[in-house]
Amino acid sequence: MDLFNDILKQASSNTKNASKEIKKIDEACQKIEKSTNVRLATERKQSKIVKPPPEKPK
Repeated sequence: MDLFNDILKQASSNTKNASKEIKKIDEACQKIEKSTNVRLATERKQSKIVKPPPEKPK
């Protein structure tokens, strides 16, 4: 019975550690997605800024 309890404790510990790692990965993915969205928004804003056409020489 003692061995069974040790196995359960180890499994519980592994599950907790895995949950922590998954949370870290999720946070990193959210940061990447946010920075990508900010970059894309900046690019869209800059593409809307239309430069005046160059003047034609007379």
